[in-house]
Amino acid sequence: MVGPYPSGSSLAYRIKAGDILAYSLFSALTTLNSTYSVRGIARAIYDDGTQDIFSFQAESTVGTPGTNGGGGGTFVATYPGDHPIAKDGWLVEWYFGGPANAPNNSIWIEGYIGSTSTGTVGGALAWQLVLRGPVTPMAESTLGTFDPVGRDNWPILLVQGTVLEDNTVGTHVCSLTLTPRAGGAMEFLYGQIILTGAAALSTSAYIDDGAGNVLGTLFNASAAGTYGFPNSASTTNAFLTGGIPFLISGVMRLILSTATSTVSDTQTFACALRFRPNLVPKATFADNTGSPTITINTYTVF
Repeated sequence: MVGPYPSGSSLAYRIKAGDILAYSLFSALTTLNSTYSVRGIARAIYDDGTQDIFSFQAESTVGTPGTNGGGGGTFVATYPGDHPIAKDGWLVEWYFGGPANAPNNSIWIEGYIGSTSTGTVGGALAWQLVLRGPVTPMAESTLGTFDPVGRDNWPILLVQGTVLEDNTVGTHVCSLTLTPRAGGAMEFLYGQIILTGAAALSTSAYIDDGAGNVLGTLFNASAAGTYGFPNSASTTNAFLTGGIPFLISGVMRLILSTATSTVSDTQTFACALRFRPNLVPKATFADNTGSPTITINTYTVF
């Protein structure tokens, strides 16, 4: 039962003896090398006038991006059954605060009241969700709040790297491809391509449907140079002029590409995008000819 605590106006949830408080931690940070701690406090006032204070702490230790195209995914830690309720009463406070080093909206918490000590948090009707939201130094999740995350508050992923062509004769098509994770979505913000080579043929950035069918061209050019987009003078497609967001989801892809018929040139790609929390996009650098040397300089969430 949800309502104001009888002796005041604060939102409260009815609890019974034997209920438990449990929570799940969701993190997008499986690509970063750090340990992040989330702490929380809850307070229950019982019908006999006594009260309990509960403390919570969760830590997630996450690794490095790994090889080209690696990283991403979702870390989920579930902590059921470790805070039993002693008596009938009201849950009047519960909040979580995030670590100082966590990127914006990259760690989320869900809190539950459970009427049984068995089962999976959120996996049965016996569990009641009582809070959901991000936990960062600038945001606390509190009892009775269920925060949606608008795109303006999505975390930002920065990707930058190079593809060094080998000496295989032929046309080298180098690329950076960004794809959402299953259930994810991303919004393109800006990018840069540095196309080098005496016989540079073309460079472009575009969104396709995952099968090579172009849905919209962000930028294209046909000479060596440094191109920032969507503000590059070589951006001629009307797709960019309407002020609409560039959203990618499902099997869609954002592709930054260069083509040159010279060999042993280095092509440089960079991109910034927002992404749906907990689902870091996959970034893949490639060359369709030979065996390139790939260097990932940045793959970082902010």
